[in-house]
Amino acid sequence: MTVTVSDVRELLKDLPSEYVSDDVIQKQIEVAQFIVNKEKSSQASDSDVDQAVLLNAAFLTLTAYASEVERSLGVVSPSLNTLIERYKVMADLALKYVKRGSDAPYPHARLGDSLWDYVKTQYGYYARAQA
Repeated sequence: MTVTVSDVRELLKDLPSEYVSDDVIQKQIEVAQFIVNKEKSSQASDSDVDQAVLLNAAFLTLTAYASEVERSLGVVSPSLNTLIERYKVMADLALKYVKRGSDAPYPHARLGDSLWDYVKTQYGYYARAQA
């Protein structure tokens, strides 16, 4: 399996393309692949490598999104920062597993509010503020 833009969107609870473009996500996947491929052990399974790429790409995508939010609104909400931190922990853990070649767990953690719910709330607020 190769990590795709739709895989990253799905992991991020179907993050809409109007908030993060396919090109941005694809670039984050490429960066994640570079990082994981440089760090992985020769014993790491393909599925573990794919999971590490997926989690790192999701973390990088959220970081790119947060940068855009900060440029637009001047601030990033604490809930988005928390979400980014959670993905960072999972991405680092997956990278640690592929470095040593042991099995990496699939990210079954339930996250708090979805990014989409956050975006709808912020976008609605932003639209009203611009009116």
